[in-house]
Amino acid sequence: MEELNTDVLVIGSGLAGLLSALEAERAGLRVLIVGKFAIGMGTNTSLANGAFTVSNSHFSKEDHLQATLESGKGLNQARRVKAFVEKGPDAIRKLKDYGVPVLEKRMGYIVDRPEGSSQLPGCLLIKPLVERLKDSSVKLLPGLIIFDLVVEEGKALGAFGFLKDGKPCLIQSRAVILSAGGAGAIYRRNDNQRSILGDGYTLALRAGLPVFDLEFVQFYPFVLGEPRLSCFLLYPPIQKK
Repeated sequence: MEELNTDVLVIGSGLAGLLSALEAERAGLRVLIVGKFAIGMGTNTSLANGAFTVSNSHFSKEDHLQATLESGKGLNQARRVKAFVEKGPDAIRKLKDYGVPVLEKRMGYIVDRPEGSSQLPGCLLIKPLVERLKDSSVKLLPGLIIFDLVVEEGKALGAFGFLKDGKPCLIQSRAVILSAGGAGAIYRRNDNQRSILGDGYTLALRAGLPVFDLEFVQFYPFVLGEPRLSCFLLYPPIQKK
């Protein structure tokens, strides 16, 4: 069994995982980020429409809070909503600092997609972050499947997985950041990457962590998903500037 050692293990390489790895490295820690496929790709972020609802010069924090609570139909966890609203502008500034091209819109920001570009906004969002990782001390390990966390006395201290050649692997770490995405691809028709199968939920549950709101899965219903049709993906429209 191959053994690796790091300060912080980041499981998942979508937007949350990429930013977590960069921020941990900035704090002077040794970081290892793993993903099922190429780092940054094979994630829902790479398919994303590149739009962020965040307060800006046209859209106040109060408006953002109210709109979110209303759209949540009273089911929101108000404390969490307030935290996201408050920290949203800082998160956008951080994306800009890492080289992500974003443009201000009426209710937030969108990734700047050059005229005539064939790339999805999600790919344009990921690319500068992955480039930053490659130029940093963060170790990238694509093609690793994590199947269990190492938990001792209530603390996550690493993970077991399989490398892309099938070899078992033990990663020992001081901390684990779990950013493995959701489970939208378990549905027959969905707009998620095919690999988004709830791995993170399973890892969390087996480690003894509480999970909640698993019934909320976001799809973009812009095609008719009838049993007689062969369409398995529901594509969101590309947002224009």
